[in-house]
Amino acid sequence: MKLLRTFNLLATCLLFLQPLASKTVAEYAASAIPKELLTNADAVVREKSTRVEVVDVDKVVMTEKYVLTILKESGKPKSYFTEYYSKFVSLSDIEANVYDKDGKKLRRIKMEDIEDYSAISGISLYDDQRVKYIDPMENTYPFTVEFTFERKLKTAYYLNNWYAFEGYNTSVQFASCELIAPADYEVRWQERNLEKAKITTSDDGKKIYTWQLRNYEAPTHEPLSAPLENWGPMVVIAPTRFEIDGYEGTLDSWSSLGKFCYELNKDRGIVPPETLEKVKSLLNDDMSEYDKIQTIYHYAQQKNRYINIAIGIGGLQPFPAETVDRLSYGDCKALSNYTASLLRACGFTAHYTLAGAGEHDFLDPGF
Repeated sequence: MKLLRTFNLLATCLLFLQPLASKTVAEYAASAIPKELLTNADAVVREKSTRVEVVDVDKVVMTEKYVLTILKESGKPKSYFTEYYSKFVSLSDIEANVYDKDGKKLRRIKMEDIEDYSAISGISLYDDQRVKYIDPMENTYPFTVEFTFERKLKTAYYLNNWYAFEGYNTSVQFASCELIAPADYEVRWQERNLEKAKITTSDDGKKIYTWQLRNYEAPTHEPLSAPLENWGPMVVIAPTRFEIDGYEGTLDSWSSLGKFCYELNKDRGIVPPETLEKVKSLLNDDMSEYDKIQTIYHYAQQKNRYINIAIGIGGLQPFPAETVDRLSYGDCKALSNYTASLLRACGFTAHYTLAGAGEHDFLDPGF
């Protein structure tokens, strides 16, 4: 009789817990995805919740929860976790879980399974970027991955744009971005193909900007289609005041951006006297101004080779001209600064200039 009462009690407890367990399991079940989000999709973003807080000009904290259901093999590459970090960007509190088609947790990715390696590119001799990488190691479709992590930026200069568009053939069930800033700090933003921000104020006076997107159907790539910026849902975000590696600046105008760049280049245009004498010996009074400039350019081009070394603020600040002259190499910034320095030393007006080449993001001059 006692055994029967124990069994009945156990059965009652199991019946009580079953709805709770079922709710938890069903949260990421593939069957819960709205049918319209499956069209043209090999993956569905179940949730992308991003929170960005500007604490100060040299401190930004970003947290994100990212849940993605992979429907078929073609979507498998989208399940990889790939996040970069460097001197100015740290990553922490990374958690990863894998679920089956019914939303049942298969496993938790352990810290020792998170790969960490240098992100030096083929064009760099050395840079300080590294990457955290996770392969969920799952091949039974559909399955779901869940990632959460925290990113800390040591400067507001690198405030990132927020993309609700997650790639072609990828639907978005729910995505949100929350941007928080002190009351006296101006954040600039611009919605593109997204509803206007909901703006509120916290109890301690901070401004809170919130954007949301629900049930965004998977787009497919078409040849000659309009640029992503014309139709993709996103928020362009930029700071006004910032500090990076001891350099202060503002991005509220083109003029202030130029002043920041000139400050980075201050006292970096000194050419060694022996080099200046060598260059001037290549010039004569019979040469046109164009020929003289061309001769100086060719001297810099033949003497130096391109090597990228980006450590810390080196991604923004060029080597001094003297360093390039001594080592005979530098990246695009350093070689441009060196050539401009030679031109100025020879009596020509030369401006170090920011330029974009090849395919790059759409630039709105007004923003």
